[in-house]
Amino acid sequence: MPAAIREVFKELKSEVTWLHGRWHMYTQLFLYSEKRISLLNECAGVFFHVLQDVLLGDTVLVLSKLGDPAKQHKYSNLSFAQLRDRVLAHGDASLSAEVKSLVSQYAGAIEPFRRWRDKRLAHLDLETAITAPIPLPGITANIVTAALDVARQILNAVESRFDHATTLYTLFRLRTDAGAVIGLLKGGLRFEQLMQEGVLPFEDTERDPWAAA
Repeated sequence: MPAAIREVFKELKSEVTWLHGRWHMYTQLFLYSEKRISLLNECAGVFFHVLQDVLLGDTVLVLSKLGDPAKQHKYSNLSFAQLRDRVLAHGDASLSAEVKSLVSQYAGAIEPFRRWRDKRLAHLDLETAITAPIPLPGITANIVTAALDVARQILNAVESRFDHATTLYTLFRLRTDAGAVIGLLKGGLRFEQLMQEGVLPFEDTERDPWAAA
């Protein structure tokens, strides 16, 4: 892979890899089952509601940034358009056509996210906040996964052409991800049940939620 392409590709790959990791944790927490949502609400409903907004907002924001122009004013962006332009400059006609088409497809996939970023996340548009004459598009799991799919296709097209390999971004996992939190929450509820039943003494745990750690 030419150096001019690799330096951008490497950073984009890192962004997309961690984006998949964060989205995986979001799905572990909030898209797994109604039973899991009930568990989160029972343990710390307000906290997990805030966490849901933060994780989804971060996902929307990063997906939007990856779709930014290669350059805005005098500043260059780390984006798929930047990668596209460097591939075009390399002169590989077949790869250039493929990447150009995929980047255009990505722009369409993230259009709802752009509106959210411009009106609610990166800026607080006054008219939207007060009257919302044009409702912002709903963000669903399907449109997030669709955008992630195109992001993978872009990066794998470039990696396959130059390095003869592809990356399985959807298999990115962390040992201490949201699944570990779910296990602790279940254990905590069971511990509390045993205390309520008198099997364990209340002195075994701190009951004051405002107490210092």
